Parts: sequence; C-alpha cells; structure tokens
Amino acid sequence: RGSHSRKECGGGRPPLSGMASPYGNDPPRRGGATEMTRVNEVQVQVDEVQNVMRDNVSQMLSNYEKAEVLEDKAATLTQESKKFYKRSNQVKKNMCMKNFKMNLIIALVVIVVLLIIIVPIVVTSLQAREAARAIDDNQGSGGENSTSTR
Repeated sequence: RGSHSRKECGGGRPPLSGMASPYGNDPPRRGGATEMTRVNEVQVQVDEVQNVMRDNVSQMLSNYEKAEVLEDKAATLTQESKKFYKRSNQVKKNMCMKNFKMNLIIALVVIVVLLIIIVPIVVTSLQAREAARAIDDNQGSGGENSTSTR
C-alpha cells in the first residue's frame, strides 16, 4: 500500500477519476436544464413505481392475512362438518329405532283389536254350533224314541 505512488497507479490522477466522469460527475454539457428535467421526470417515474410497488406489497400482505383467516375458517368448517355427519348418523339410527318401536306398538294394537273383535265372534259361533248339535242330538234321540214307541 504505502510503497506505490500516484504515478504508478494513474499518472498523478486519483485512480477512480477516469471511471467516474462518464457516469455524471462532470457537469452536463448539452442543455443542462433539459438534462435535469429529464432526470426529474425519471425520478418521478421511479417514485410512482415505488408507490405502486408499496401498494401492491401492502395489498398482497392484506390478501395473505385474509387467506389465512379463510384457511382457519375452512379447517373449522371441516371439523364441524365431521361432527355434524357423526351426529346426524346417530340421530338417524335413533329415529329408525323409534320408528321400529312405533310400528311394533301399532302392530300389537292392531292384533289386540282384531283379537277383541274376532275372539267373541269365534266363541259365539262355536257356542252356536254346540247349541245346534245339542238341539240336533236332542231331536235325533227324541225322534227315535217317539217312532219306536208307536
């Protein structure tokens, strides 16, 4: 470092002075006011693009937050739908059992009513047959006695 002189690196000039001048360190040569307005226009455009990008990033973050909320809600809905499905199957089984019991009770009531109606009719008809046989037997045996005595 210390052993090199300025003459060795660039002939008496600072080492980066030749590279800096083409990039705007020298004052503008052609219409200085137009160059500055052009730079200002470009700067305004850069500022506009930055503002648009800031808006886009903030909107993206907002959308990301909304997506997270929606994802949480979707997971909750999935869990709730599974619970609902299980519960609805339980209710369905319970209702089928109640329906079976009700149909069984109705069937038993119908059978009892039919028995109440049919049993007296059958008993009455059997008694009528017995009475008819008894009458026939009495008439048959009494008729033979009356014919044989004559």
